[in-house]
Amino acid sequence: MVPSALIQGIEALGIHLERGHVLVTVNQRLSRHLTGRLNTYQASKGNKVWLTAEIIPLQAWLRKMWLEYLDRQVSPGQEPPRLLSDLAQRCLWERVVAEDSRRKKKVLWPRQTAVLAQKGWEQLLEWRLQSPVAESQGHEDTQAFVHWVEIFGEQARRGGMIFSNQLMGFLENHLDHLHFPPGIILAGFDSWSPATAHFFSLLQDRGVDVAHYVPESFACSPVLQLAIDHEAEIRCAAQWAKQWVERKGDSLTPDQTVGIIHPVLHQWRNQVIRIFTEVFYPGSLEWNALPDAPAFNLSLGFPLTDSPLIADALFFLHLCRDGVLTAADVGRFLHSPHCAGGRGENSARALLDVQWREKGWQRISFKELSQRVNKNGKTPILARMLGRLARLDPRHEWFSPTRPSQWPVRFSQILALMGWPGEGSLASTDFQLIETWKEMLGSLAGLETITPRMDYSQALAILVHAAGEHVFQPEGGQDAPVQILGSLEAEGETFAALWIMGLSDDVWPPRPDPNPFLPREFQRRHGMPRSSSEREYEFAARITRNLLGAAPVVVVSSPQRDGDMELRISPFLRGLDQVQETVADPPDFVHQVLASGRLEKIVADSPPPCPDALPPCSIGVLKAQSLCPFQAFARYRLLAKPLPVAQAGLSPALRGQITHRALAGLLVPGFSMKHWRTLAQDHREAVIGQACTQALEEEMNQQEVQVPQGLLILERERQIGLLRQWMEVEGRRGADFTVLAVETCGTLPLDRLTLSYRMDRIDRLENDDRVIIDYKTGRVNMGDWFGERPRDPQMPIYALALEERMAAMVYGVLSRKEKRFIGLAEQSDVLPGVAWLKGQDEDLDATDFLTLKEHWRQIVAQVAREFVQGEARVDPQARACDLCDLQPLCRIDEPTQDFRHDIE
Repeated sequence: MVPSALIQGIEALGIHLERGHVLVTVNQRLSRHLTGRLNTYQASKGNKVWLTAEIIPLQAWLRKMWLEYLDRQVSPGQEPPRLLSDLAQRCLWERVVAEDSRRKKKVLWPRQTAVLAQKGWEQLLEWRLQSPVAESQGHEDTQAFVHWVEIFGEQARRGGMIFSNQLMGFLENHLDHLHFPPGIILAGFDSWSPATAHFFSLLQDRGVDVAHYVPESFACSPVLQLAIDHEAEIRCAAQWAKQWVERKGDSLTPDQTVGIIHPVLHQWRNQVIRIFTEVFYPGSLEWNALPDAPAFNLSLGFPLTDSPLIADALFFLHLCRDGVLTAADVGRFLHSPHCAGGRGENSARALLDVQWREKGWQRISFKELSQRVNKNGKTPILARMLGRLARLDPRHEWFSPTRPSQWPVRFSQILALMGWPGEGSLASTDFQLIETWKEMLGSLAGLETITPRMDYSQALAILVHAAGEHVFQPEGGQDAPVQILGSLEAEGETFAALWIMGLSDDVWPPRPDPNPFLPREFQRRHGMPRSSSEREYEFAARITRNLLGAAPVVVVSSPQRDGDMELRISPFLRGLDQVQETVADPPDFVHQVLASGRLEKIVADSPPPCPDALPPCSIGVLKAQSLCPFQAFARYRLLAKPLPVAQAGLSPALRGQITHRALAGLLVPGFSMKHWRTLAQDHREAVIGQACTQALEEEMNQQEVQVPQGLLILERERQIGLLRQWMEVEGRRGADFTVLAVETCGTLPLDRLTLSYRMDRIDRLENDDRVIIDYKTGRVNMGDWFGERPRDPQMPIYALALEERMAAMVYGVLSRKEKRFIGLAEQSDVLPGVAWLKGQDEDLDATDFLTLKEHWRQIVAQVAREFVQGEARVDPQARACDLCDLQPLCRIDEPTQDFRHDIE
């Protein structure tokens, strides 16, 4: 097709549009851009009012012609075809591929395969070609593609369907039913596909003037800048754009902006957003303070599923389908702001999440969840919502198969039950997201021609896939003074200044990427997109030439490195006259702040001392203070603690609690080893079994942990074996003993602290001496009782709390590897393998427990005094950080180098 005329410049374009010509653009963005430029042009002529020109994207114009055909179609008894949505087309392609792969027993990914097959079919339409039947011989993929195209076409014809990419071909066969303007101006079409050229040639034959608009071309001398790497290049472009905005101010209008172009913007989208935000609004990423209308706009949108509002809607629909929530589901559900009460009850729901994590639940139904929330009583809105959801079950009519047109209604009803999109006012972007969501839901109704009925899972899968493919671009950003675009999106636009980045030779020209279902030689012969290096070189050269003339000031740039790989500049940049020096990586926001002024002195005094009236606290305070003073301050004064991690089955901690409870049930007060030895073996086994069974039941009832019955049976057998082996250890004790007390609770005053404790067990020997026993199911080290900062002062505290004469204090170790006593005894015959001090503390010369207890009293009193006085320095003992989760708070791993020195 040869256009009737070439229209250059906005003034000439305005004259043609005043004659009633229609401007057809390559995309919606260019339509908005040219509308703004034309309005500015009319206002510059002093006009107060003017006729609105028809400026419309090609696909929208074709749909308009389609609707006109439907209005003018007068053939009696002939039903026009139905124009189906892009979603319906994708579903039909997936069905064709999936059914064929099942029939041929081929392993394919129908969804991904259908995407490539559809693109290949669209290329055939654009190039007005038939399926390459002859070329498919010997090519299994091409033969499969030809077969799919045949099946797809047959099903579409049989169903009386056409799709948006067939509109041009359909309309060219029905031009007699259509009315066209006197002239059509095409804008942004850098090259013509055979189908487009043929269609507009037919319009020319009917007397329609077809012209091509090209924007003004500026004579400029582009400047080349080289950056160290991609991020440095993006930051330089951002700083340059910010300087332009600050210098030009209000002279930058929506139709004359600063342009930033990247040929592969989709690959660098996140980095571009982050760096431009850092440059234009330093600190806003740290404080989440980006304004509603920022100075820059990224033309590349994001998938709907990346929006928390839409992602939560799909998540809620998944939950209602399954009816059962995992531990992760419960956490996400409780923390979502997009359901009823999600904001007003957020604190109470967060506490619920912590409680349920502690229970270790793995799966829970809405009904069970509703019962537990009602029992909690602190989240009434959540309770009412769960009550409604609990009444849903898989037999509910909402989950039965039905027509596709019913699923938008059902999904909306389910989301309404959950209070989506949440309470409170919505931002402008949220309103746009909801409207897009409604349109996408409505598109399900267009699937009835493809699939007469579908069940809940099928409808939801289609909806999730559609949301993942739909690219959402919020409105309003087109007025920003800085526009960040891809190379194709910038076609037909002009700018006040332009920076083109990312022009390394591995990116520009693009590499060939032929469609895998069309023979490569077939694609090269017909000059199809991405088919050969030669075609891509010509394409990139044409785009580069146009962009270099799109602004009076143009900067082009290229990174020199990508990780360890060196990069070269694009061949299109080698002829530039001016080459500046390499641009170094500018300092980021943190370095800007550190280098911005004088160092400020901050006196880091210790936190204030504890108040006089302190409630009793656990021995863990002293243990934490000994391991690291900051750990004690954070855990027991700031009350900092991690979120529990839900574990499947029985956690090691829970198993240890069961063991403690079973031992307390077996070795009860009054238990006598002398009496135990008189019992028959069967009787002993029965007593041990009863103690383990009771301990397991009590612990499960108290913890409300969900554990499979089979696992509980195995755990009972494990506990029985553990206690059987332990009683053998107890039986090896030389002297007889009687259990005096178990789980003994009490308090011990130290300085201004009152420590609460609970001893596992106290035995009384025949001479009335006492033995303290603390059960441990993990690794222990008696050396942790000693030193100026004992790593584990639990047993010393027990010793200080016991007023009677003490003969021994030991750990009762019941680990997988060993069962034995570890500790101290004044006499070696009290407990097997336990003796007095042997080099535990070189500075300690204690010969009995009286001396040792006096030493411990001084040590633990000093540790308690430090805690009360507010001592909170970050001073961990060796390996104290291994199991500590407070590093983000104490920042012990943070580098201590001088940033100012680095900058200088």
